[in-house]
Amino acid sequence: MVKFVPAYQGIERIHETWMQEAIRTAPHYRTSVAPAINRTIGCIHGLQDLHPKTDLLQLEVYLGRATITTLEQRWTSHAKGNKKHRYGAIICCCDHDQVERLEDLAVRAITRLKAKQLLCVGNANKWDGNQGLKPRPELAVIYMTWRELDKEIPFTRPSIKEIRQLSNEIHEESPYQTTRGQLLRGLRILKRIQSRVPLRWWQPS
Repeated sequence: MVKFVPAYQGIERIHETWMQEAIRTAPHYRTSVAPAINRTIGCIHGLQDLHPKTDLLQLEVYLGRATITTLEQRWTSHAKGNKKHRYGAIICCCDHDQVERLEDLAVRAITRLKAKQLLCVGNANKWDGNQGLKPRPELAVIYMTWRELDKEIPFTRPSIKEIRQLSNEIHEESPYQTTRGQLLRGLRILKRIQSRVPLRWWQPS
């Protein structure tokens, strides 16, 4: 049975029932990097299902980390601050001592993709990542929030050569240990824009 990611509208206030469902349906990753990267990119691709009349080129995505008790505070900040994001979803869960590692690798990948104009969305992580407080010793989450942009920002789909180069660069510069193979397996989905994690809008029952 396919588990849909319950996407949330109105992120300035979180419904407790949504949180329970989002945690229940999110996979829990430990030290394996490839599936976490693959799922993150697949969730971004899946935004097309939520916004069928809006191209990915016209969406701005932010990736971040939180814990189950700090998520609402983070999302309220995204909604009411400069970001003006309206929507959110939990991509995956992980142990609190692994979340900074996963976030670091994600932010490094996005930073390099933006510099090379290879993003699959109009904009991502416009604000620097890894600025949160040290995670509490409780269940941590990798999440994304997003909004629609006024205009499209074009991108170019990366080649396998560029993805391999990206994997090597992240491997060399990240302070967190992981293999080139893990990074490459996770990033290969960049070439497959139709490879999506299924998302659907959550509605209270």
